[in-house]
Amino acid sequence: MYLITRFSVKPAFILSLAVILLSCSSVGLGKKEYIAPLQLNQKDNTAKSALIMPFINETDQTGIEELTRTSFYNHFSSKNYRDFELTEIARGLATLEKNSSSSWEDLPPADIGKFFHADYVIYGRVKEFKKIFLGIYSQIVLTVHMEVRDGSTGYLVWMKTVSKRSHEGGLPFSLFGIIPAALRSGFHMQEEKTIELVDKVSRELVDQIPEPSTPDPSPYQVEIQVASFMERRLAQEAQKGLEGKGLDARIEMVTLNNQVWHRVLLGPYYNLPEAEKARGKIMENTGFQPIFIHNRTAVQAADPDVKE
Repeated sequence: MYLITRFSVKPAFILSLAVILLSCSSVGLGKKEYIAPLQLNQKDNTAKSALIMPFINETDQTGIEELTRTSFYNHFSSKNYRDFELTEIARGLATLEKNSSSSWEDLPPADIGKFFHADYVIYGRVKEFKKIFLGIYSQIVLTVHMEVRDGSTGYLVWMKTVSKRSHEGGLPFSLFGIIPAALRSGFHMQEEKTIELVDKVSRELVDQIPEPSTPDPSPYQVEIQVASFMERRLAQEAQKGLEGKGLDARIEMVTLNNQVWHRVLLGPYYNLPEAEKARGKIMENTGFQPIFIHNRTAVQAADPDVKE
């Protein structure tokens, strides 16, 4: 913060400062919005799952992408989607990158959606973050771009860019107002104000994302992916090892990035604590790091009487 040591301010200085403040207030505040013709599927009464990918930071502010993603994730829990825990996403992406030898940023959204069995994949980018401090005036600007893509096709179904600012201080009406304005301006630069601005942007983005249809009551269903191999022989060896520990494993094939993978799966489970217990047993007795996969046909799988 600037230290005010003199109280005499020339009129020319005040006029120049006013011009600077007016020019700063219009920096990076444009708002863009686009809703694609494809809308979120409202016909399926099964709860839709949404995968919130790590946000990309295009600014010089370290950590702003994680702060924004966490805030967005917390607000997103109010929507009628089945979301994935951030720790599950991190574990799954690590496995996917290892198997594909590519960064998740280079993988098509459809491959990521198929890997997680996610109906929608959500991408976020922090496009702009600025802090402007002029002694008696301060301003924070945050711009975030969001995209929702279909987890099966990768098609864009919705996107939006939100830009917001917060500011404090300004030209005082008298010389005695300079010090209070400087104090307010300096306080505005603290981390709490950045968190408040991130919260506002995240809240608006979540509010604008279309809601899926309200799901019918259905049991919780999840599968455990123990590992994924390109060679079927390795998958069979892993399956045999799990069966030796009393775990009923199976192998399913899936094509990702034009390559065939052999998944070693357990489940489905209709009780989350039971699934957690099975995963813990695998991690304790093997070298695998299993992940959860949500199943889209929970109602039909749990009740054989439910017909298509």
